[in-house]
Amino acid sequence: MKTFMQAARVTLILVVVFLASFGRVVRPQSPVPPINPPVTNCNITRPDAPITPAILTSGLPCAVTVIQPINLPNLQKAFDFYSWLTFVALNSPAAGGAIGKDAQTIWEQWKEVEDIMLPDGSAPAPWSQSHIRPKICPGARPTTLVLQMVGKTPNVLSETTQPFLTGPLIDQRGNYVHYEILVNKPMFEFIAQNKLYNQQGQASFSGPIVFPIGQVTQGANGTIGAIMIKPPTRVTTSKKVNSCC
Repeated sequence: MKTFMQAARVTLILVVVFLASFGRVVRPQSPVPPINPPVTNCNITRPDAPITPAILTSGLPCAVTVIQPINLPNLQKAFDFYSWLTFVALNSPAAGGAIGKDAQTIWEQWKEVEDIMLPDGSAPAPWSQSHIRPKICPGARPTTLVLQMVGKTPNVLSETTQPFLTGPLIDQRGNYVHYEILVNKPMFEFIAQNKLYNQQGQASFSGPIVFPIGQVTQGANGTIGAIMIKPPTRVTTSKKVNSCC
């Protein structure tokens, strides 16, 4: 009788486990986004191309284009032209079109350092999530410009020093020059997926940290690579500027 009851108990447990497993909904995991996906629209305009309005909408270059012969003047011209194309492309409207009316730019949709290096060292939210705003600015919308830095510093964990390591930069009207640190999606994904957003992840990373590069593979095909920008913002009006922070 005891053996029969034990067998019945085991059978009941197996049935319960089976039903629980059968009724459990297994959610598919979201695919990991590629870190440096291929693109088909690299700006391959040559440095010796005519300067026309079409360049304003020619897009972001994936790499420097050097014309022959490869010498110091041509290299200098190539890097200057690459920098200019990049500046124009990143300051173009995020919604498309040429620079003109006031509109949110491409780089303004990138991730801020405050979205990545969180105080508790936790993983940053996915790229599609809105910017993190300070608790002291509860009414700030995700698209509101919130400037928290008075210097661009090599140590992004402190963000207190000015580029010359002498303190904040102040103009003649007594206004601080504010800075931002923003990264594009390839750089964000490299940091997030390799857990480089905290000291533990950086210490456990094996080998040198090499961010994805931009390159042209064939024609206009290639990769954008990692990009970081540190844009300064200066107050250009004598009127009092509202501040939430």
